[in-house]
Amino acid sequence: MACGGTANDEQITEAIMMRVVKDELKEVPAEIVPPLPEPKPLHAKDEILTAQLAQTIKIIGDDLVKHKALNDTIDGFARKILGSPKDTGIYKKLVMQVFADGNINWGRIVVLFYAIAKLAGKMLWARLPERVTEMISWTLDYFKQHLLSWVLKMGGWICSIASIACFRIESLPALYPPEQSALPVLGITCFVGGIALGSCVVLWLTGKGKH
Repeated sequence: MACGGTANDEQITEAIMMRVVKDELKEVPAEIVPPLPEPKPLHAKDEILTAQLAQTIKIIGDDLVKHKALNDTIDGFARKILGSPKDTGIYKKLVMQVFADGNINWGRIVVLFYAIAKLAGKMLWARLPERVTEMISWTLDYFKQHLLSWVLKMGGWICSIASIACFRIESLPALYPPEQSALPVLGITCFVGGIALGSCVVLWLTGKGKH
């Protein structure tokens, strides 16, 4: 199927992010999880794409857990939030740092989803549900205002499949934990998601054939 960004990419963005966040929150007691944004229903083929991309990002996330520099940065922001729970600018700084140099790519978008999901879990365990809903809403708005046009220019989420399945961040900009002056640029080895890519393509074509 040829690439082609559509208006549905905004809904797909929200659906992917919420799947990634909710997967991270599975171990959090349900009674402390606040009402989260509910994405609008998707067409069947878009649902297939969303499910497979979210699963691929989850697999990558399991690998990113091993990268100490990135997780130390997220932990630093979490500590700052817990120390100043009314300061909504802290998580905004983290989001904006990922794209501070103006360079957007699929790998950085994956890191954004990973970081937001991790922060959401840490905030809920600290009993700060209102910060979680604010953070997710703000991040979705940020994505629509600053990143969605790039996604559409690249041909939409369907064109992200190959790049995300072979995950590589060659030059993630330096992310600065609030309590540190600087953190070295992160280099993350290529993550090959051949199985995820194969299942994604198969399911996509299957979905196309039924509609």
